[in-house]
Amino acid sequence: RNSLKNPDLYIKTNVTGTLNVLEAAREMGVKDVVFAGSSSVYGNDEPIPSKEDAPCLKPLNPYAMSKRSAELLCYTYHMIYGLNVTILRFFTVYGPKGRPDMSPYIFTQSLLTGKKINLNGDGRATRDFTNIKDIVRGITLALAKPFGYEIINLGASRPVSIKKFISVLEKITGKKAKIKYLPSLSGESRNTYADTSKAKKLLGFESKITLEAGLTEFVDWFKANRLG
Repeated sequence: RNSLKNPDLYIKTNVTGTLNVLEAAREMGVKDVVFAGSSSVYGNDEPIPSKEDAPCLKPLNPYAMSKRSAELLCYTYHMIYGLNVTILRFFTVYGPKGRPDMSPYIFTQSLLTGKKINLNGDGRATRDFTNIKDIVRGITLALAKPFGYEIINLGASRPVSIKKFISVLEKITGKKAKIKYLPSLSGESRNTYADTSKAKKLLGFESKITLEAGLTEFVDWFKANRLG
């Protein structure tokens, strides 16, 4: 969403920034690189759950385009210089110290402070919310097992609607959400849902943390560190 307002920043960070890392790896003789990718590259591609061999040729916003471009840079450096690159496509990461511009943070803050939740669309869009602890575990597994060049989804593979996500937060916080429905935004995917069969096969990865458990920990962290 922010990339629509400032696309230059995302190009510099995700494309030029990735190029800088790859160049540094090449110059210093680093052979193994793990790239933090994004499920946004899938856009609204069908079918779902999304598999790593999807074409990813129709990005919905500059952020998604910049992440896909960075993936192609990684492939180029693998082919030319022999770098081992594992691209991990993260699906809607949440957890303690999460970004304040993301829905888990915004919704929790609104619930705990009695403010309205501005919800774009009807709440039926789904997201494959994945806890940061599962993501870190997946990264650790990838670091320990370099490949030539692989793209691997890291997600919970348990998508829920935005309405359901809010209802889980309501249950955890004991607060009733005040929802203000707004028009849908352009540049947003309808659904995200990770096919993690490749992650299981290559890395032995499976999501372990349920949404309820992960959000309970997040709400506890938020109360202790962001209120008062």
